[in-house]
Amino acid sequence: MKMNKIGKLIKAKTISFIEELIKHYREIGLNEIEAMILCKLYYLMDERKELSITNISKEMSLDEDNLANKLVELEKLGYLEIYEKDFSLDHTMDKLGEVLAQDDINPEDRKYVTGQIVSFVEASFNRNLNANDLVLINQWLDEKYDLDTIKSAILKTMNKGVTNLKYTDAILNSVKKVDNEEVEDEELKNLINSIYGK
Repeated sequence: MKMNKIGKLIKAKTISFIEELIKHYREIGLNEIEAMILCKLYYLMDERKELSITNISKEMSLDEDNLANKLVELEKLGYLEIYEKDFSLDHTMDKLGEVLAQDDINPEDRKYVTGQIVSFVEASFNRNLNANDLVLINQWLDEKYDLDTIKSAILKTMNKGVTNLKYTDAILNSVKKVDNEEVEDEELKNLINSIYGK
């Protein structure tokens, strides 16, 4: 299947599938239950687990028969492809990509900014990033933090002698926007320092 550019970025985890699905499920023609099923399937796929109706139904308020019917319906509607014990969500990713393209998201710009952040972190922390680090970076971009704000938080992290992006995330979350001015939440800042600070 040939996917659009943003769909490819979702598949590559540069853009969060779960977050975009939750934001845009109605725009791609899904209801809440269908969106939740696709979220559960994504977690299975991410953890490289087999498709198991029994296991999924235990985590949801649907019995196995209703869940199986929903899966067949989602396949017929073109949101997923089901094989024996495997499946693909490429079609849903592609549909989300189409919606995001309408929102004027430029995947090349996001890719560039992501690359800048990854290079900056790896150079600053002197280590390679892992999958959890990339998820955090993508969350920051989804939350519309700009490159300078992220770099500043990374430098604050490094100045504390910490090389954990969760600390950087906490710094970013401690900054509140008040009348378009950034104000640090001192209580949260002190809590962060007590957990991660040296």
